[in-house]
Amino acid sequence: MTLTQILLSIQARWRLVAGVFVLVFITLLAMLVSQPKQYKAQASVMLDVKSADPVDGDVIPALGVASYMATQVDLLRSERVLRRALTLLRANESESTLQRWQEETGGQGDMLTWLSEVTLRRLEVQPSRESNVISFAYAGATPQVAAEVTQAITKAYIDTNIEIRVDQAKQYTNLFDARAKQLREAVEAAQLKLSKAQQEGGVLVSDERLDFETARLADLSGQVLAAQVSAGESGARTDISRGSGVKMQEVLNSPLLSTLTAGLVAEEARVADLATRLGENHPDLAKARANVAQMKTRIAEETQRVVGGVAVTDRLASTKLAQLRAAYDAQRARVAQLKALRDQFSVLQRDVDNANQAYSQAVAKAAQIEFQSQARQSNVTVIRAATVPARAASPNLRNGLLLSVLGALLLGIVVALTFEWLDQRVRHETDVTVMLGRPLLGVLPDADRAGAGAGRMTALRADLMKRLGVGAA
Repeated sequence: MTLTQILLSIQARWRLVAGVFVLVFITLLAMLVSQPKQYKAQASVMLDVKSADPVDGDVIPALGVASYMATQVDLLRSERVLRRALTLLRANESESTLQRWQEETGGQGDMLTWLSEVTLRRLEVQPSRESNVISFAYAGATPQVAAEVTQAITKAYIDTNIEIRVDQAKQYTNLFDARAKQLREAVEAAQLKLSKAQQEGGVLVSDERLDFETARLADLSGQVLAAQVSAGESGARTDISRGSGVKMQEVLNSPLLSTLTAGLVAEEARVADLATRLGENHPDLAKARANVAQMKTRIAEETQRVVGGVAVTDRLASTKLAQLRAAYDAQRARVAQLKALRDQFSVLQRDVDNANQAYSQAVAKAAQIEFQSQARQSNVTVIRAATVPARAASPNLRNGLLLSVLGALLLGIVVALTFEWLDQRVRHETDVTVMLGRPLLGVLPDADRAGAGAGRMTALRADLMKRLGVGAA
């Protein structure tokens, strides 16, 4: 149907439209007036998700804020919060509530669960899109009931939020206490192992002690090197003494041998002089020769004594070298032992330090969780507390009347168009071509309008003839 056809149909059936309008409007108005009043108390809370937690310092990441807000909305609507709020209000102790519960459920199920479902149907929760604010409202039969229930839900939500954190903290406290006990036992075991190793080693190894023993080893190494040089020289002199002791430097440098040698030369010169002047059997010549022999014997003895002293010195040098080598080997073994003990003690000390560090961290975390389990702080702040509403939220008479008028008028038009569709009539020139599919030849005037026009023409003609003095034809 075209707009013209619709308007003509409504015009033709205006009585039907008016009747339906009046009937529907009166019905809706009666329903609106008879509807019980509902009062809404509103409240708003703000969640602090940007600041760090005052206990553990955690910050909710930006990507988790949306899910955190959705979780808080679900928590606010949860049965746990509503049951706590109803318990605070003692709603389950009301006789009227008990009677209503028995009538609707026959006494089956949990009364607080049923009350939570009823309360949830009247609770509206609306999170903000661009902020961390959650607004909610409860519709009650009286202003006082609406305000009390909204206030109870606010308190129950904050208490439940704190309770969840505290319960988790208490569970973690027990876990960390057990873990701290295990770590303390590990520290004691590591310390005992270190002490036992130190007792078995018989020394307390430190860097100063090891440096002292290393310096002593270096000193012994220098002494061994010097003894090796001295022993080498003594050995060389001993070898020379075995071949020709007279050529030894000790023999050549001996003052006594030098004096004896000079005396021997002088005595031999005197023997030669006496031999030229005296006979072979002269007593002075024999005495001189006896002195030469005695002096040679003494020189030989002194030379042997000096050579023997070199051998003794060589033996002493060899003995000293052997002793120094033994002392050096013992010191080197001592330093190696100290290094091994130090490395062993270092490993055990690191085990003790690591165990102490793990134990300290566990104790610190346990203390932090213990503090958190006792903290009654929440990141929820009430920014709008529920108050007694001044006027009813429903029914809204102004909006109700407007909707009733629009609904009744629309329903009347629909009914009129329905009747028109069931009983179609030609109401306009275009209906012939649209409904019959035939060309339009002409339009007959309305009979009432044609009769009225003919009467007016007759009256005008009679009046004109009368004025002209002409008789009627």
